[in-house]
Amino acid sequence: MAPISQFKSFPTQNIGNTLTAVYTAPALKTSMAIQLDISVKGVTGVQVDITYQRSGTDYYLGKNIPVPLGSALEYIEDKKIVVEPGDSLRVRCATPGEFVDALVSAVEDVNS
Repeated sequence: MAPISQFKSFPTQNIGNTLTAVYTAPALKTSMAIQLDISVKGVTGVQVDITYQRSGTDYYLGKNIPVPLGSALEYIEDKKIVVEPGDSLRVRCATPGEFVDALVSAVEDVNS
């Protein structure tokens, strides 16, 4: 198991209608995202997009995923996403005028 100092959390608030990096692996360090939670901030349910970005290209992991009002989406559940150095996980609230918050938990430098 990784040393506890390598387990980290990365919160991001007020994600709107633009793809926003919620986690970027540090240079020279392969990381593992072990949790991605997204919660609704407004007064209506929303749809979200989740991408993995490498070298400026976004690869969709999920598009227009519904997140009902009063709930949260646990996207990485019982799985892990390896994030190579410099690559990012990005989130967008696809519902115009609405916002979401996200929390990524990751283990950094898994190759040490």
